[in-house]
Amino acid sequence: STSVGGGKKQMLLRLGLGPALDHGNVFAASHKGDLLAVTLDGGRHLWEKNLKLPLSAGPVAGGGVIVVGSSKGHVVGLDETTGRELWRTRVNSELLSAPAIGDKIVVLRSVDGRLRGLDIQSGKELWSVEQQVPRLSLRGTATPIIARDVAICGFDNGKIMAVSLANGDTVWDTTLS
Repeated sequence: STSVGGGKKQMLLRLGLGPALDHGNVFAASHKGDLLAVTLDGGRHLWEKNLKLPLSAGPVAGGGVIVVGSSKGHVVGLDETTGRELWRTRVNSELLSAPAIGDKIVVLRSVDGRLRGLDIQSGKELWSVEQQVPRLSLRGTATPIIARDVAICGFDNGKIMAVSLANGDTVWDTTLS
């Protein structure tokens, strides 16, 4: 058993923070910016880092990278083994759901109705697609999933969309009633 961050404010904010598991290690983050890595089999602390950001999404782990997002629109990629920051990108919109990690890409959904693909090594934006956000919607966003060569995500306007990981082109979309 271990803890990271704390406080009750995050319950009111409906943040997309939750633990991630990869290669026998567990990664957890707090709204205060703390990021922690421990072993699954014994809880031994591997590293801890404070990113000095109000974290609101992630972490997600894969491909040797940990990715977290902030309520200020920052996305940070860190080395899974050491916690060393690899890149930091600003997307200018709050993140409330964990990103998805593919072989060479990180896919994230922000509250401005955008689904973005970032290069997993550099954090550079590869593509972006946008759906109109209704005037009234609940606080929160759908977590994207990666299936084969597409990212699939739901949007506040009732649409579900599949987007090509390679170039961001819409493969299909459908409206739920």
